[in-house]
Parts: sequence; C-alpha cells; structure tokens
Amino acid sequence: MLTIRHHRPYEAPVKKVKKEKPKLKVVATPKVEEIKRPVLLSEKLIQAEKEVTDKFNVDIREVYGKSRRRPVVEARRHFIQILHHKVGWGSGRISEMLNIDRTSVLHHLGLRKSSKTAYGALKDK
Repeated sequence: MLTIRHHRPYEAPVKKVKKEKPKLKVVATPKVEEIKRPVLLSEKLIQAEKEVTDKFNVDIREVYGKSRRRPVVEARRHFIQILHHKVGWGSGRISEMLNIDRTSVLHHLGLRKSSKTAYGALKDK
C-alpha cells in the first residue's frame, strides 16, 4: 500500500532571531614601531648623541627613527655631520647605522649637486 505524504500540512520551524550587539567603531591608530637604537661603544659617539639631544632638544630615538618633522631632521643632519667630520665615518657606515639611504647621507653632507649647502660650508660649523 502506498502512502502519499506530501499532502500533509507542513509547519515551518520558527527561526530564533538573535539580537545583534551594537558594533564598536574601530579607530585606526598607526602602529608605533619600536626604534632599534644601536649600542654605542665609542666615547665620541656617545658625546655626539648627547650634543645633538642637548642642542636640538629631541629624543635620540627620534634621530634614529623615520620622522620628518623639521627639528628632528635638523638634529639628524647635525648628527650625520658630526659622525662624518669629527668621528671620521663614511656615508656607507653612517647610512647603515641610521638605517637610511646612502644618498640621503650624501645630501645631508652637501656632497650632491642638488644639495642646498656646499660641503665646505658645513665643515666650518
């Protein structure tokens, strides 16, 4: 004997409606990268850092960082000049220490055609 089941009334299951919690707005904050400051073993380097921080009133970690604020850039430029003229480092060694491009170091030293100041003018400072 055959039974037809599809003619029975079908009761759909009741869906439970979940109350959605209000979503919090996500505010994008830039990641603060920890700046790796090299360990300095030379007394001249420690004095150079102290001179830059005292003269320009900036944190030495900002000098080693990527900030482009004017006082930080001026402090970094002065630090590069000290390393080149007083300590005797070349542009390659300075760029490795500060983690910047070698041509940027040359620009700060006035050794490029597009530099704003001449190399000889920087030696007198």
